[in-house]
Amino acid sequence: MLFRVDHRQSELFRRALPERGHAMKTCRMLRLPEVMKITGLGRDTIYRYIREGRFPRQRRISERASGWREDEIKAWVDSRPVVEPSESKESALQTWLRSPSLG
Repeated sequence: MLFRVDHRQSELFRRALPERGHAMKTCRMLRLPEVMKITGLGRDTIYRYIREGRFPRQRRISERASGWREDEIKAWVDSRPVVEPSESKESALQTWLRSPSLG
């Protein structure tokens, strides 16, 4: 069986590829369980943040599947503020340990 090649399509495909010597960057698509593991957020929080515009939107992978671009999730994690330790506030655990009900 012979297959006919449409040279116009192959030329478009060739132009879409990176030039030789340049590596094409690939980006993984992450599904919800992996996004939850990476961010430490729960499912409901992720979807609430998406509605509020505070988290990247997922992208369609197939008719019944969606996922997030790994680079967008990494950028979101990197954008989160760093928590600085405060000497004036004691932790909830320290407060609980000092409570009179334990005595």
